[in-house]
Amino acid sequence: MEIQIEDEALFVVPGSGALWSYDFGSNKRVIREAQAEVSDPPFQVAQARAAAVKLLLVFPTLGPPSVADQHAIRSLLGAHVGDHGVAFVLDQGEGRVSVVGSDADRVQHFAAAVAVVRTCWGWDSSTLFNVSVDEHAFTVSPSFNGEVWTAQPEPVVRGG
Repeated sequence: MEIQIEDEALFVVPGSGALWSYDFGSNKRVIREAQAEVSDPPFQVAQARAAAVKLLLVFPTLGPPSVADQHAIRSLLGAHVGDHGVAFVLDQGEGRVSVVGSDADRVQHFAAAVAVVRTCWGWDSSTLFNVSVDEHAFTVSPSFNGEVWTAQPEPVVRGG
């Protein structure tokens, strides 16, 4: 499936209500001012489109979001971008990513998008990713042909 990643990343601080964008041209834009002192860490949000599905992938900066943080982040992002699928990266490392919060119709889309984001943002040089989305497991090998990113998640069949 074709994956497009927006040049603008969002940052959200759930405890304070702050939301800002940062594009790769080094321009920061405050979307929503902090309503309280900013003491908790921000979460970085990749905006993606996998096939025709609009997605938001929330990456931790210091640690995974709590359930309360996830609810606050969904609310802040929903008010800004509307109806996008939102999922949260709980754990990541070289060639592996664990994501939660998707819905059953979008698990493959999130698996493909998270592998592409980790690759094209330069966070991971792996050629094959083991991605879990909720209780589903996939292997994903992102590729770029000079113009378009593609990735096709392959379900991992667990022994039985």
